[in-house]
Amino acid sequence: MQLRTKRGAEHMPDAATSSFTSAELVLLRYIQSHAQTVPDLSARELAAKAGCSAATVVRLSRKLGYSGYTEYRFALRRQKHPTVSAGALPRRDILAETAATSHLNQAKDIERTADLLAERDTVILVGGGLTHTALEYLHHYLFSASCPTICMPNDELSLDAIASAGPDAVVLCASVSGAGSTLSLAREAHNRGLFVIGITSSLTSDLVTFCDICLLATSAPRTDSRIASRLGIVAVADEIARTYSHRHHTGQVIEKEARA
Repeated sequence: MQLRTKRGAEHMPDAATSSFTSAELVLLRYIQSHAQTVPDLSARELAAKAGCSAATVVRLSRKLGYSGYTEYRFALRRQKHPTVSAGALPRRDILAETAATSHLNQAKDIERTADLLAERDTVILVGGGLTHTALEYLHHYLFSASCPTICMPNDELSLDAIASAGPDAVVLCASVSGAGSTLSLAREAHNRGLFVIGITSSLTSDLVTFCDICLLATSAPRTDSRIASRLGIVAVADEIARTYSHRHHTGQVIEKEARA
């Protein structure tokens, strides 16, 4: 599989590669050499294998013309499994195809999230403002299901919880913008080696850089955009709760999936 930019160039000229840092070039070579396995890796997994940071993975994806690593990985998957003859196939709705793939990936990530919540010793929920209200709902649901969950009312207490957490803890950070204090807390958890799950409205937000799993919260069509954007997080929290209930109480929890 040849490395392509989003514009479809077969090879990148020297003038183009000169805009990349040494770390990005090393990452490019790794992607070329491991074309069959890279499309199945998360940003953090790819960064670990290529010897760079997750931020480098996201930055490289954007330099190649993609909105982020999620879109770039989707393109790599398409290259990994090319169609036999583009002219012989019916016309595809690329947006619908992308949406369907995204929905499938999200469902799998929510299942993995539910399994992690069931198997870990501590679950820390982080979010501010109206987003915190959505996390309180998830906290009460999980706590009633005997899941050891912590949901602190402010950033200082959340930081204390992260600082004192054991290595087996999971930190779930929710933020519409993927910025501000929630981003700082996600970075702190990431730097401490904790498993971080993010819920945000954009896969190009900085929060994605520090997440092992990132769930997309799409906005609902409401007049008040401030409320609408957070309804997406409520929907994701509800989906996590329902999936947790189904998989945990039917004995489908996957052991040690987070370390796989």
